[in-house]
Amino acid sequence: MPPQLARNLVARRLASTSAAQTAATDAVETLAGTVPLHTSYLFLHLRNPISELPSKPQSRLFNTIRSRALDWGCLVNLCHSIDDEAYNINKVALRSCGDADLLEGCKATLYTPSAGNVGLEIRDIQGDNVEEKLATISPLFGVHAKPVVPTIMKSDSDVQLYVCTHGSRDCRCGDEGGRVLRAIRDHLRSRDLSLKVSVNETAHVGGHKYAANVLVFPHGDWYGNLRAENVPNALDVALAASPSKRSSEPPDQTLSRFWRGRMGLSKSQQIDLIS
Repeated sequence: MPPQLARNLVARRLASTSAAQTAATDAVETLAGTVPLHTSYLFLHLRNPISELPSKPQSRLFNTIRSRALDWGCLVNLCHSIDDEAYNINKVALRSCGDADLLEGCKATLYTPSAGNVGLEIRDIQGDNVEEKLATISPLFGVHAKPVVPTIMKSDSDVQLYVCTHGSRDCRCGDEGGRVLRAIRDHLRSRDLSLKVSVNETAHVGGHKYAANVLVFPHGDWYGNLRAENVPNALDVALAASPSKRSSEPPDQTLSRFWRGRMGLSKSQQIDLIS
């Protein structure tokens, strides 16, 4: 091969490698700002593992709650934990189409700044009392000027983790999310914890390509691209977070490249916070 041609080939390869590295760096740097603006988050607990859900689960009860909550700036999702299997509700199935197999009942956990740095539990939500249950939380969103009724209880856990494992929606969530979920449970069993930690699976949160996605409450931080080897450090950060942590505090530097955003921040605020 002529020397000049060889030099040209090497130069092109170097340029291609540099462009790929730049693109990879940009992808990491722009992970912040990938969380939609929301002021609160409401999880509906299922006895069904998330692995049993269809790609796009729906129900009248879920749709009623989500429609009202979206008006309040609150995202709604489905979740499952081992504790939910003992909860006294019917074994429910969610339909992907048609009118059969509706979600008949559930409990819910709400995270909203107006409630302080805790999760609020709303139990025994059914189709015939959903309006009453929604009325109990509407004062938290300034909808009605009356106190919240005492049927809402504070969550008994200090830190709540939600890992997207919705494999029927995207296999990456099932595969990577499943591995991270197992790693979290394994590491928690090996630790002497002073805090009570709740570990949950969650349905689609948005951003399959960022799997594994993990949401950390009560502060509402979203992390993406996590792998099992990142779990020890991620747990250290989550368990060390101050209960009085403010939404304006930047994420821990050791997790900044995984940080997608936070509840209560716009996309531009998320980007500004990490830059």
